[in-house]
Order: sequence, then C-alpha cells, then structure tokens
Amino acid sequence: WYPMDLRCSGKDLIGNHLTMSLYNHAFIWNKEYLPKSIFANGYMLLNGKIMSKKTGNFMTLRDCVNEYGADASRLTLADCGDGHDDANFLTNLANSNLNKLYTFENFMKALIKEGSWNTIENFEDIDNLKLTNKFDLIFDNNMIYKNVVKYGFNELINVRDQYILYLEDDYTKINPSLMLKFFVTFFKIMNPVIPHWTEYMYRTYINGFLNKSQNKSHVIDHLAFSKFPETNKQNIDSKMFAYNRYLKSVISSIHEIINSKQVNDKDKKKTDKKEKKDDEVKDEEPLIKVKGNKIFDKLSKNYFYLSSNLLFNKVKR
Repeated sequence: WYPMDLRCSGKDLIGNHLTMSLYNHAFIWNKEYLPKSIFANGYMLLNGKIMSKKTGNFMTLRDCVNEYGADASRLTLADCGDGHDDANFLTNLANSNLNKLYTFENFMKALIKEGSWNTIENFEDIDNLKLTNKFDLIFDNNMIYKNVVKYGFNELINVRDQYILYLEDDYTKINPSLMLKFFVTFFKIMNPVIPHWTEYMYRTYINGFLNKSQNKSHVIDHLAFSKFPETNKQNIDSKMFAYNRYLKSVISSIHEIINSKQVNDKDKKKTDKKEKKDDEVKDEEPLIKVKGNKIFDKLSKNYFYLSSNLLFNKVKR
C-alpha cells in the first residue's frame, strides 16, 4: 500500500511533524515512497467558539451522533469548512440538516402516493434522458467538501423544489422517469458524505421502481459500490440556461419592485382609501401577468431544462 495516497493532519504540524516525515521518507527510500499528497486541516470550533471543557462548550463525537444521528452529523461536518480554515460546527445547522433528511423521505412517500407511482406500468429508460451534471468535478477539487454539500445537496434540493413549484405543487404533473433519474443521481452523489441514509433511501424506495422497469441495471445492493453519474457536456443547451437566468432575473426584479413599493407605502400616510386600493391592485398585476405569460408557462413546465447552475438539461419527456 506504500506510498500513501493521502496523509491527513493538523495545520499546527506543518512546520514539524509533516516536514520531518518528508525528510525521513526521502532519506530512507529517496523519492520512490514519498507521500503522494498531504492535507492539513484547521482546528474545530463549536458554534463559533473554541471547544473547552472548562467553559462547557464541548461536544464529543458520541454526543454528536446521539444528538443528531450519524449522517446529519457527517453532513454538518462536511459543511463546516475546508483547508486551513477552522471548521465551525453549528448545532442549529445540524438540526436543520436532520430535518432536511426527514423531510426528504416524507416528500418521497407523498410523491409515490399522490403521483400514483405504484400504478405506473413502466418508466422510461433514464439513461436516455440525457441528463448531465457537473458533480464529477466536485470530488476532485482538493477535498473542498463544502462544495459537495452546496451543489450536491442543497442546490439539488432547491432545483427539485423549483421544478415542483413551477408545476404548481401538483405531483401528478411530475415526470416520474425524470424524478427517478433525479433520485438515482442525488443518492449516488451524496453517498460518500451521508452513506447510511442514502443506502436506506435507495434500497427502500428506488430499487423497487427500477426493478419493474427497463432500468434494472441501476438496481444496487450496495450503493457504495456504484459509480458516480457521468457527464455529457455535448448535451448542454446553453440557450435554455440563458432563458432560465433571464427568467429568474425578471421574477427577482418584480419581487424587488413590489417589496420596495410596499415599504414605501407603509411610510406614507394615505387619506384616500380608494387610491390605496388601486395601488395594491397595481402591485399585484405584474405577478399575474408573469404567471399567465405563455412563455413563462412553457418554461415552467420544463424547469429541468432551465437549471443553469445544476445538472439537468435536454430532457426527453
């Protein structure tokens, strides 16, 4: 197993132990068995403060797992910080992550029930949906695990929520094959960070639907042995990404104008009730026009085409 692929240690040992380790290796084996890489991390903070038994600001790994569970703890640790920066474990973030995992499973249960997945005779071949993602780069980025949580977990959940929102929260309108592809990709990406939860979710909910469709090749007994999703950059539709960015900017601008108007209205003393009522109607009109716009409706029904920051494009419905 020599030379070692990676040596992990604290940043306080760079000037002594780690340096001497290189000297010792070079002296005994020359360059043949030098470590291939060394990674130094910072110290551990708890809620922004140094851990100390004296002050009571202290938490052991066992305490952490007992309080939040193994996977919510791992997810929070991955989001603490990278490199020489001191990692900051936030208990409120750990609680939030625990809630996200719980909510995600409830969403899957509701989707399967309300979307009548159990009555679907067949799913499309999810490999031919030609989805793409950028997450193969995440795990080769100098151990910046914070990006894995940002793109592989939080933003993927956000794009799922936006897709459902654009379908007016109607689970019967969701493309089941597309959502199945999303789940397969999501669980594979996050498996190294939250292995127990992703294994449970994949075996409990996904394998059954893969088994009774033409996607049996994706049935996995152990998710840890699966390969990461592959990307196909040739399938990226840059125009749709541009449409999505423009659509988001328009919606954001409208909300800013409305919010600004509402703030200004609160500061003014209006004596004419009719005038106030007319102003409120005018405030609401832009949202109605945007939602009723044919272009908006067309784009909203195909939201996964529009994910400029995440993994979906050129979906074959």
